[in-house]
Amino acid sequence: MTALAHPTPERRSAPGVELSGLLDGLRVLDCGGDRALTLASARLAYLGADVRSLPPGPDSDLHQLAPAADVILAGRPVIEELGREHLARSDALLVESDWEGFGGELTVQAATGMLSYLGELSGPPVRIGWDVVTWAQGVIASQAVLAACSQGRPLRPGRLRVPVLRTAATLISNQIIAHSSPDEWIGFAGYQWQTPEHGFRCADGWVEIIFFRNEAAWAEFCRRVGRPDLVSDPRFATYPARTNHKSELAEALGVVLSEMSVARVEELVGDCGGMCAERVTFHDAVAQAQVIENGMRVQGNALGLTSPWALCGERAAPSAPSPGPLTSSDWTGRSDWRSTKRESPDRDVVRGPLSGITVADVTEGAQGPFAVSLLADLGATVIKMERPGGEFMRHVGPFRHGEALPVMVLSHGRRLCCTLDLQDPVDRANAAGLAVAADVFVENWRPGTAARLGLGAAQLHRRNRDLVYVSASGFGPRGPLAAKGALDQISQAVSGLWSLSGADGGTPERFRGALLDYMSALVTAEGALVGLLARSRGIPRVAIEVSQLATALSAAEAEMAEPPARLGPRGSRSRRCCPSAAFCSADGVWLAVEASTDADWEELVAALDEPQLTDPRLASNAQRLLEEDFIYAGLARLIAGQTSGHWATSPAARYLTPVSRPLSGVLDAGGLLRERDHVVLEQSRVGAVLRVRPPWDGPAFEQLGESAPAEGRDDPLVAALTVSIPTASPGDDSGAVR
Repeated sequence: MTALAHPTPERRSAPGVELSGLLDGLRVLDCGGDRALTLASARLAYLGADVRSLPPGPDSDLHQLAPAADVILAGRPVIEELGREHLARSDALLVESDWEGFGGELTVQAATGMLSYLGELSGPPVRIGWDVVTWAQGVIASQAVLAACSQGRPLRPGRLRVPVLRTAATLISNQIIAHSSPDEWIGFAGYQWQTPEHGFRCADGWVEIIFFRNEAAWAEFCRRVGRPDLVSDPRFATYPARTNHKSELAEALGVVLSEMSVARVEELVGDCGGMCAERVTFHDAVAQAQVIENGMRVQGNALGLTSPWALCGERAAPSAPSPGPLTSSDWTGRSDWRSTKRESPDRDVVRGPLSGITVADVTEGAQGPFAVSLLADLGATVIKMERPGGEFMRHVGPFRHGEALPVMVLSHGRRLCCTLDLQDPVDRANAAGLAVAADVFVENWRPGTAARLGLGAAQLHRRNRDLVYVSASGFGPRGPLAAKGALDQISQAVSGLWSLSGADGGTPERFRGALLDYMSALVTAEGALVGLLARSRGIPRVAIEVSQLATALSAAEAEMAEPPARLGPRGSRSRRCCPSAAFCSADGVWLAVEASTDADWEELVAALDEPQLTDPRLASNAQRLLEEDFIYAGLARLIAGQTSGHWATSPAARYLTPVSRPLSGVLDAGGLLRERDHVVLEQSRVGAVLRVRPPWDGPAFEQLGESAPAEGRDDPLVAALTVSIPTASPGDDSGAVR
């Protein structure tokens, strides 16, 4: 519904295109010292950006080098070095991270309440076993740059901040909104789980089993395994009840399933209409056929992943190493990506970089709807098409006044809503009409479903070759698992993420929340921005593929370098940084102790005044990892000797962070996330609810998106559009809108 903002480049003759050329010539200066922004620069390098780092050491002339960049990725210390006046004169897009002041990944997980959903609340904290917040912040920073480039406009100068605490809160948005008024929510118990989820033990492995809102299928399964009594047990009678009593259910089915093979259980659950997947290790997940057949890994290189999104079936391989640190002679003249003159913000910029873009949305669940909400936060207008009765997340608690709270998170933003029955030929035609009139179409059905409904990429592209078609799936469109249904639990099992977290040396466990759903939503939104970028570069018939499996591998890519023996559960310990673990103080408060650099370690040891830890052989992180048992034994003894109050006022306080469990502690009016304005109490049609602000801070992102529309509220504008859009017969181009 929008024209490109500047003359459209010459059309390419073929729909295929190399991802590695989309950002050709974009100058990205990675100022270093921040792993999240380094991850962002790597994602931009996938697309051909010229990513350079600053020369190491004090001789780096940042003031001379920065003006030549189109994009600067920097943490707060670099921002202060550049100076406010210099930034005001810069024509670059500055993307700022704020890790300064946080010890590292564990510190943020501990401070934001994320550790409430692993382990026992009364036991030692268990960290998420990969650096999920660091990774997510890198994706969000990448989104900011892609959004600025996605419509072919000259890159505008500006400053954008990606707060790390807000990134963490974004990943647990469902849990946060459920805490708005827990005494009034029906089904709130599901957000207070205290029992680790290990899955179901079979004779030769572990599986995850889900009968999602299909009680007849659950009853049939119970009958076939000889436990019909479970159907009438109130703990297991409904999907929410089974979710809240997962460990008890695993115990009840233990004897029966322990005598069956994984293959037999998968077959039986599938025959009954449920979902089942074997829980594999991350090491094995990377090597499985599904990964290879969808091109998610570089052929012949077990440690190399391709891009997490595919464009017209093609993925980008990791970029060649950077030519080296930037010098003043590398970037001369003005980049083609830069604006020719400084421009004052106009209405479109204030509304967001995707102002004027329309997204047609037929997604359900969490991955698709939240991805579309992120596009809405960036300024897009969304047309949400739902089945009669509403998508299934409207029937998943917790509820208030009859409305499901998760939907208010997953489907917020500027939306026009309509109800369409895609089994009805007239409604299918209307859905196709809305899709081809939009700029972006997003679906997350199983592969093949869209084509059967007349909404496949080839079908819609015949009528609008400028449409960006985004397909989000569990495991990719090819391979033995392509047709397998995917919910968060199933995808965590298949991807091996389950195997990375758990009590130290214990049984692996799943993060008790839709973590991978939200991670995949970030990548789906990023993929849509890549698609818009491709369109702006003259690529017709753009089709983007994303999957939860590719997302999981991307997020835990750093773990691929670890030997299999180190990939098991490690409690709160990091695999790559020492010290990074939680210890119990004298008054029972757990403290996360983290020193992410050698300089931090030196300062921590001096503050603790512990002679045993001052050994010069522990000066490097590599050596500390070899001696981690010795170091952690010493820290445990030290922390246990004093109360948390003592440590809060000690010289070492900067490196000691109380573990916030349960989550409610950081959501109180004076809690960390509320105090820093990352989570706000917002009035909605069902009363006051807690909402996470959009993950970017900047002039274009000052307003929260609107709440999700109520089910059944058909917008008059959408009704008018479905009447006015021309229709087309299969294979007929006469109804093309472009």
